[in-house]
Amino acid sequence: MPGRSFDASNSRNALAPPPDSAEHLWCLRKAGSQIECELRFDHESASWECLCFYNGQRAFRRRFQTRTGAFAEAAQQRDQLKREGWTDESSRRRERLWPFGNSHGVPPSGT
Repeated sequence: MPGRSFDASNSRNALAPPPDSAEHLWCLRKAGSQIECELRFDHESASWECLCFYNGQRAFRRRFQTRTGAFAEAAQQRDQLKREGWTDESSRRRERLWPFGNSHGVPPSGT
């Protein structure tokens, strides 16, 4: 409403991202396939979505009242997929960046 200020202090989604924005969380690979996960805020329903895409096609979507709930679901999905043999793209990237590692053949910590 023009001329009125909005007090977001009591809004559970006060720090909601702009419409149509997505937060990419992770990417896993296995046998030439890829699964990506992202969080989105749905302004119409004022809820957060955890979305997973299998080779670019949406394969999973679940809504939550809070970002924390959506993030927890994403972590559970990732953990389950890793138990099934999917590998983390960031760990693969580290292996390419540090092919020789240190004297023990291990990449430096924090990379």
